[in-house]
Amino acid sequence: MRKWISVSSLLLLSLTANAFASQLSIPSEFEFLAVDGYPINSSLLNRKSSIKLAKGEHKVAMRFNDLYEDDITGSHGYIKSHPFIVSIFVDGLNQYQLAGLGSQFNDDPDKYAKNPKITIRRVDNGKVVYSVKNTQFNEGSLLGEMLGGEARKDVKAYAVQQTTVHKVQASTQAITNEDTAANAAQDETTVDNEAMLKYWWNKADTESRQNFLIWLQTQNKK
Repeated sequence: MRKWISVSSLLLLSLTANAFASQLSIPSEFEFLAVDGYPINSSLLNRKSSIKLAKGEHKVAMRFNDLYEDDITGSHGYIKSHPFIVSIFVDGLNQYQLAGLGSQFNDDPDKYAKNPKITIRRVDNGKVVYSVKNTQFNEGSLLGEMLGGEARKDVKAYAVQQTTVHKVQASTQAITNEDTAANAAQDETTVDNEAMLKYWWNKADTESRQNFLIWLQTQNKK
């Protein structure tokens, strides 16, 4: 026998899922582009100021995108930064707030857009585990394309690609190329190492934990 689920039941399930999710909020000067491989669609006049994030690891693409007015001509335009990727570990039900860092954020948004710096805090002042990776993606412009410059690129498609989370199974194989690992680590801002260790320890199975403890003992003897 088929069981039909009413629209009201689906709505209730959706509301229940959102009730068990954390929230990341951004000020009006920023714009969400994608999260975990999915585009975030919003209009210029009605941008999303927050998104829901379930417990676990997430990658969020966003950019600085602020409206300005030319003092001489009175015309309006947008100051846009290259997209940047925020990798964040969500633990429990929390309210996360993103903010711009530095005096240039308010005093010189044009310079700020060239190297945007942000911070993320929890409303309850709890520890936040996150990292930020800047990109050099250039959308180009219609004028530049007409003048023979680089063709315009889809920033949403790029953001989706950059935020796709690849699930990698735990492995006990040692990393033999330490230089490669070190170079990869330099691509992102340093995160809380202790919190990261706890996160992966909780994700690992019993066998992986035992192998890690054996490896740790050999390191202590060196």
